[in-house]
Amino acid sequence: MSESIKSWTTNLLEQRVFWIICILTLGLILHISISPFSAHLYDMRVWFETGKFIVNGAYLDTDNATYNIYTFAQREFDAGNYPEGAYIYTPLWAYVCAFSYLLTQFLSQLGFTIGGQSYFLQLFIFKIPIILSNILISITLIKIAKLHNLSNGRTYLLLIGYLFNPYVIGVTSIWGNFHNIAVLFTLLSYYFFQREKIELSLFCLGIGIAVKLYPVLIVPIYLLKLKWEGIRALIKKLFIIFSPTFIISLPFIIWDFNSFFSVMVLTGGSTSFNNFSWWSGLMRLLNLYVSTPTNPLDYGNLLLATMVIINNIIAYGSLFFSYYLFRKKKLNLLSGTVLTFMVIYVTHRYIQETTILWVMPFVLLDIVINRTKMGTWWLLPLLILGGSHSLFGDPVWVLWGNWFRSVLPFSQILYQNVDWIVRYVYSFLSTFYIVQILRKSGLKINFIENFFHQVSSAINKYRT
Repeated sequence: MSESIKSWTTNLLEQRVFWIICILTLGLILHISISPFSAHLYDMRVWFETGKFIVNGAYLDTDNATYNIYTFAQREFDAGNYPEGAYIYTPLWAYVCAFSYLLTQFLSQLGFTIGGQSYFLQLFIFKIPIILSNILISITLIKIAKLHNLSNGRTYLLLIGYLFNPYVIGVTSIWGNFHNIAVLFTLLSYYFFQREKIELSLFCLGIGIAVKLYPVLIVPIYLLKLKWEGIRALIKKLFIIFSPTFIISLPFIIWDFNSFFSVMVLTGGSTSFNNFSWWSGLMRLLNLYVSTPTNPLDYGNLLLATMVIINNIIAYGSLFFSYYLFRKKKLNLLSGTVLTFMVIYVTHRYIQETTILWVMPFVLLDIVINRTKMGTWWLLPLLILGGSHSLFGDPVWVLWGNWFRSVLPFSQILYQNVDWIVRYVYSFLSTFYIVQILRKSGLKINFIENFFHQVSSAINKYRT
């Protein structure tokens, strides 16, 4: 009997499915257990107020004119204010917030709480779609690993690298940011493309755009990867991609197109210079740093407006050049996706720490499939930043945050210094990630080659 139990246990431990279920279960428990007691308080307030706004319908302003979530934001922008608490994203997440708000109200009326606090219940309910997206991303990564015939060890590494990543945990289950829902559909789009289910792939990409606009950046590489079949076929593909966003936005387009369009443009940070970018450091040196979307001419600052124009030329010029290289060098879809996002991260003026999540699963895939060492180095500062943010930064531990910071009074100083150091290290590594992709494609970059040669010679000389 004991021998049969031992044999059964041994066989179980050797099963790939068993270990995958263990990793997913532990990851789910971890994400669920921390979600009710932590939050980026500003973001969560916006989600709650947006859900309440949608459920209760239009409000009346002082002029007795109705307004929706977009006309409210636009009115504040027009008044020269950054609309604190305003919703400035595509409508899909607003609908999810409305459902979460209704569910929270329903459960609260039944007397449900977490830890005796209805607020903890609210945080958990609003984060359920975010937590489920992380699990579904992990399952999609497993499917992709199977497509590429990855070993068990590399599959486990892929899962752990995402689900237990301090950065991922900090941005999603602690912070409460919903970027990962768009990441899920972008990753599904990649998976179905690899399986040659093109229309389903394009539809998933469209759902991703409907959640957050950023996947529109990789639409050209999908189209360039497909065989040219004429204008009619191209129009059909574009319809599949963009119809989900149009359909969910239609009520607000009909209501007030100008407000909806203006707010959507501002979500890109029309003139802001922020966070993960070489530009933020440059603008600080020039004393022109602006962290919120605004019109530079409102400041009466011609230099700021000029820098915005220069940045647009550099960022979007680099982006279109990356599309050209993708086509010319016949890069695969994975490398093209990583290259596109890295170019934007390095060149665009408004890159927040949450947006780095866009490329995270693709970098992990690049590491385990293409064995890219640069990807590992690129991840390291984000792991540090994720831990720093989770413990000391903006995502507040609602339950014991004040006590924690009083016990460690240096925590805020530590967080701020680690934060800025990591940001510039990250920008540096992202630049070299781009260089590595281009070098692997066979592109000769003479000044980069000379730089590597000089660094290598200096290291060898120092060793001798």
